[in-house]
Amino acid sequence: MLTREEKRLKQLLQLFIFLFAAAGLSFGILPGLILGQLNRLALKVAPTLPTIPDTDNRFWVALTVSMMATITALCYGAQSDIRRKKDLVVYVLIAKAFSTLFFLIYFLLGAHSLPYLFGSLVDGPIFIVLWAFYRRAARSSQLTL
Repeated sequence: MLTREEKRLKQLLQLFIFLFAAAGLSFGILPGLILGQLNRLALKVAPTLPTIPDTDNRFWVALTVSMMATITALCYGAQSDIRRKKDLVVYVLIAKAFSTLFFLIYFLLGAHSLPYLFGSLVDGPIFIVLWAFYRRAARSSQLTL
């Protein structure tokens, strides 16, 4: 029987399966849509800061979709047997930590484009929430073994 914390982690992962898959599909099908929306929001928030130019180059889209598919699969695998496979969550945490870090680096050391900051404000909280749920589940399962 799963602990309450393991059940909560499982539910969070099930939500992330849907969200990451939907994001990956939207990046792949409409690659300019999300960047365009982030640029519009950035212009409303800080019109003097530069936006990120859209491009027809889709090289990075392939890698983005691949990463979203990978973290979707990791969430699916972990939630399928949360007690035995919860360590798959570590790989999702690594992906979110690095995306947050590089969004911040690109914002602070690069062009100061707000979409980079927005990216960190999405992936950073995902990392923090998932890390907290993972730690609680890991502690609770250790206590029940």
